[in-house]
Amino acid sequence: MIGTIGTLFRETSVPDDLRDSPFARNGIWLTWSSAFLKFASRLRRHRDVRSPQVVRVGCDSHYDRTFTGDPRIFEDEELAAGLHRYAHSLIELEPGDELILLDGLIGSGLDGLALRDLLAALRDAVVRERGDQQAALYAPLGSTGPTSGQFRLHADLYVPHKMMNIFDQVPSDGSGTSLFLAVDDFFDTLSDVGVPLEIVEQLESLFKRRLERDGFQRMQQLLYPRGRASWSDRLEQAMDRRCRRLRLRTGQGYVINDRRWLHGREAPSGGVHPRRLHRLVFS
Repeated sequence: MIGTIGTLFRETSVPDDLRDSPFARNGIWLTWSSAFLKFASRLRRHRDVRSPQVVRVGCDSHYDRTFTGDPRIFEDEELAAGLHRYAHSLIELEPGDELILLDGLIGSGLDGLALRDLLAALRDAVVRERGDQQAALYAPLGSTGPTSGQFRLHADLYVPHKMMNIFDQVPSDGSGTSLFLAVDDFFDTLSDVGVPLEIVEQLESLFKRRLERDGFQRMQQLLYPRGRASWSDRLEQAMDRRCRRLRLRTGQGYVINDRRWLHGREAPSGGVHPRRLHRLVFS
């Protein structure tokens, strides 16, 4: 369930090149609202704004880094009020079991670097709204470079459960296709291929309980064990058959409940650019 979209996004139509995809047609497509684009333009003109910095907001996690914006933005009462209004609109976005798809988020004067500044400011506004440094993370990518390729299906399992990924520097040849697998289908697949019950129960615990710290590393250890288990190849093949694929371009993306969907990617040609995507997780 989406809930109140508010003023951050408005609904838009399915992109022409994805109209033949039932998965894309069944999704809910959003783009920036005109009011938000005007606000973003005003924010970009704010004088002497420093570029976002990377900081750590936890003490015992490999996944607690985040971009943070220039705090002086919040000294401007008009900009601060707008950021809090749009942060509240973002917080209200509730994907539930749905896949929310995004289009047109880069372009019309908003390039990838401007989007970075904007998301850092939104992240800081969510944190101020919630009074918790881990309520939102604008997380830098982990593995990048020309040798980075496929990323197997996974859930990131940050403490916040909602995730927005916006693609920026992606190949134009259609490689690097995004993969999606609903969690219910994932657990059906575990049962079908005979994954041991104790592993299934531990994975269920990661998805169903409230996390005090990120669970990505633990999920990787359970799902893709070192040395390969007897069921590993069967599971990966079954997940590959069952997952759904979308070729998303620059300025497109998605919002998911990270406890309801696994996601991944096929190998992009040329490897992974440091700005392949912008990832904002929030609660």
